[in-house]
Amino acid sequence: MQTQDGDYQAIDTKGTVLYTLPNDVTPSYMTIYGESTVVVTNGTNQALYSLSEGKLLTEFLYNTISEFHDGEAMVRQINRWGHYGYHRQAADCADVLLSVLHGRGSVRGPQ
Repeated sequence: MQTQDGDYQAIDTKGTVLYTLPNDVTPSYMTIYGESTVVVTNGTNQALYSLSEGKLLTEFLYNTISEFHDGEAMVRQINRWGHYGYHRQAADCADVLLSVLHGRGSVRGPQ
């Protein structure tokens, strides 16, 4: 939700504030993915932001990050398309972010 001061906050179903985004990022979608990840924009590009860690998971490198569906989101960087996916690690139950940009064949793990 957006406050009267212009801040964006994540709240639970009782209205309790769970997280507040920093002033320099704006959510692209009003949805939290996984446990605490949101897609944010700086006005030009998009990035992934961890509410629980209070930091960007990626830099503002992407022209487009779609909403996540079944743990996957499409991403576009200039003229290359790829996807981000969240997959659980059995050992510690932590979410791991994987990225594949088609055309380069690169795979990146958590940053």
